[in-house]
Amino acid sequence: MRCWSTRAALFLSFSLGTLSTSLQTNFRQTNYGAFGEVALPQQPSTPKALVELVAPLKVQKIAALVAAPVSAGAPQLRVRASRRILSPEPGAQLAFSENGQLLRVIGNRVTTYDATTGTVVGNSVLDAGAQIFSVAANGQTVLYAVPVQAPAARLRLRLFDAGTGQAQDLPADWYDSEYNGLIGAISANGRLISIYAEGGPADQPMVVTVYDWLAKRRMARQSSEYISAGGGFGGGVTSDGVVEFVNNRAGRKLFDLETGRFIGSFGYLSVRSEDGAWVVEFPNRNWNESAPKDVLVKDGATAAVRGNLAAEIADNEAYGAVTGAFCGTTGRFVMARRGSVAVYSIPSGSLLVELPQASWRDTTASDDERTRVACSPTGTRVGILSGARLTIDDLQ
Repeated sequence: MRCWSTRAALFLSFSLGTLSTSLQTNFRQTNYGAFGEVALPQQPSTPKALVELVAPLKVQKIAALVAAPVSAGAPQLRVRASRRILSPEPGAQLAFSENGQLLRVIGNRVTTYDATTGTVVGNSVLDAGAQIFSVAANGQTVLYAVPVQAPAARLRLRLFDAGTGQAQDLPADWYDSEYNGLIGAISANGRLISIYAEGGPADQPMVVTVYDWLAKRRMARQSSEYISAGGGFGGGVTSDGVVEFVNNRAGRKLFDLETGRFIGSFGYLSVRSEDGAWVVEFPNRNWNESAPKDVLVKDGATAAVRGNLAAEIADNEAYGAVTGAFCGTTGRFVMARRGSVAVYSIPSGSLLVELPQASWRDTTASDDERTRVACSPTGTRVGILSGARLTIDDLQ
């Protein structure tokens, strides 16, 4: 049995190989409300703490400082605010509200900033030992697990609402609290919640069960064989409400929630847009050192390659150092590398603007520490967390 921390890391790294298209058919289905239970046929495997408020930066236009050439008509950039965060949490996530007026930093606490001024407008502490599983697109709903030691070691899954500052327990019959391999996920709109566990039969051990949070009922249950001979396994509902089975070697296999129809295969190190239209796939040399270093733009409905980002990835960045975020459905994507944060057009992949390091980088941060980014649904604001430095930029 694989340990819980290993499984959780699978989704915490990215809350984001091939499989035969014959999986589009030959599934069995038993109705549960609107959707059903789908078993995928066996196929050969393919081997923030408290914030130290510093004086807000004077708003300044810094387009002239952009290091790389930009496309004609590219957005102009200005720094809106910059803050130092005491005891930043490794792996903290960023998310803008739907209107882009708030930016949330989500870790063991959820800190909400006014994105115009950079001031703190909300600060809620999650349960001790909270392990973040998934965050809704607007950052308001957070799905997390809490370890409970008495009377026996188990997990307690909770849903936190950043708008109210309140947390609710998931129904106890939605998951086995004593199973140490649970992984939870939530759709972009916060309505669908999934639980991954390996409780299926020997030929279909990977199981994803999806629930409707508002209706408090089960929507679907899908199962699969192990999609790789080894590595870390997981699965869940995606941002746009389809089901994925995940392995850190073989990648992500996506299936329609209602029918179980195979959608496509995507890289393990990839980010899916909240509407499922596009996927940006980062290079991954963790299991193949000769793999190409292109950053691909794929059709989210077919997995067909539609373009690639105009970026040259260094050798040392091809092992999981690259992160990114879609700007809602605006056709913009923000990518962060070791020394670069830039905005690209989707699906062409053309560079729109690169943010100068001096405007966002924490010079005391380790070179191995990932830079975290978020982009507002309107595509007009970018949040960057580098080490202990949080920066909010405006794109005009």
